[in-house]
Amino acid sequence: MGLLSKAKKFLGGHGVKVELLEIERQDPAECSFPIGDSVIKGDYRVAAEKDAVVLRHIHRFVLTVDDELGLEDEVVLGEEEHAQGTEIAGTELTWPYTIKAGETCEDGFVIDGLDIPARLAEAGFDDPAEALASGTVHFLLEVEADVEGSPFDAVAKAQITVRG
Repeated sequence: MGLLSKAKKFLGGHGVKVELLEIERQDPAECSFPIGDSVIKGDYRVAAEKDAVVLRHIHRFVLTVDDELGLEDEVVLGEEEHAQGTEIAGTELTWPYTIKAGETCEDGFVIDGLDIPARLAEAGFDDPAEALASGTVHFLLEVEADVEGSPFDAVAKAQITVRG
């Protein structure tokens, strides 16, 4: 058992899981996204193994760039949050909400204002196609359920293939 697993067990797991259902109407494990699109959207499910209070949902689209030392620089390309005061058409969720053991709820995200070519240029890539082919640029979608009282929130992640 790794250190993180031991810490989670010691501090008490939150008992909540997040599962990506689709991204851009595609399977999250095989999602591709056009470099020029400015909006990414999708759906996910939150499931409870035990009763929990979810304070908010956070959605992030992230660019990572590997440097010559093997370290990653992370840039948040866009972020959306569903929290207290957020009204989402088509859902009855209000934040914070209580989810009981065995229950699930579904939510969706729409992250807009994306400008991938501009952010690649800021990261030092003059040619977006060259950046995508470099093997050092990666894109990740993260969906997080912020669980009350837990230092370890539930997160689902998917690698996104950005195409030129």
